[in-house]
Amino acid sequence: MTIKIDRFFYPVRLALDIVLPPRCLRCGVVTGTSHGVCASCFGTIRFLEAATQCSRCAMPFESLAQGGEHSCEPDHDRILDRVRAATLYDDGTRSMILAFKHADRTDMARGLAAWLARVSADMLHEADLVIPVPLHRWRLLWRRYNQSALLSRALVSFQTRALYCPVSLRRVRATRTQGHFDRIQRHNNVAGAFHVASRYRARLAGRRVLLVDDVMTTGSTLRACASALKDAGAGPVDAVVLARAMGPGL
Repeated sequence: MTIKIDRFFYPVRLALDIVLPPRCLRCGVVTGTSHGVCASCFGTIRFLEAATQCSRCAMPFESLAQGGEHSCEPDHDRILDRVRAATLYDDGTRSMILAFKHADRTDMARGLAAWLARVSADMLHEADLVIPVPLHRWRLLWRRYNQSALLSRALVSFQTRALYCPVSLRRVRATRTQGHFDRIQRHNNVAGAFHVASRYRARLAGRRVLLVDDVMTTGSTLRACASALKDAGAGPVDAVVLARAMGPGL
């Protein structure tokens, strides 16, 4: 069925590419590949591989020889079973992610989700449910869309097993913007902010979940989400993010 659908839509996509040629996700110049970046921008983006980042905190290893588990801080517990990042959050990705998040660039979702699919192929293959980190209803009303939900919905199209399940997890408490918070402040800000309603618990029972978000800084939000999901009966909870922020104390 998937092959037939792909064959049906291929001419449609080809026609659209002629009328509306693919453009670089970062700078907007016309490119020869859909959902990609131009050669110039590609060189500015620090893509990460699954084998070269810590499975606990998604920090890239200083060298391939280091291998194994990264020397994480003690609070990087196993509430999250695995974490994976597609890129680093730096000058190469910042403007692009902010445009996707705040400037109505919802057209970027599938291209960015392709990066998530590449780095999380094994986790996506094993997942039963793909769940986005939710926004509080007031922030969603103001922003009009949840960028993590757009990424999640696009991500499931790259496989045939996991189900997109956006309503299971809710943000029940409005949280403050965390841009200038330290690790402890971030933890306190999101503690208890997420909840799974009783009517969705049977759907989660024992299922392996893949959480999706745009940027990971300390991981406090992802761990708070994973904690709520596991309290509701979910099985292992992995996470994949578009970009990993780096800096002192992260």
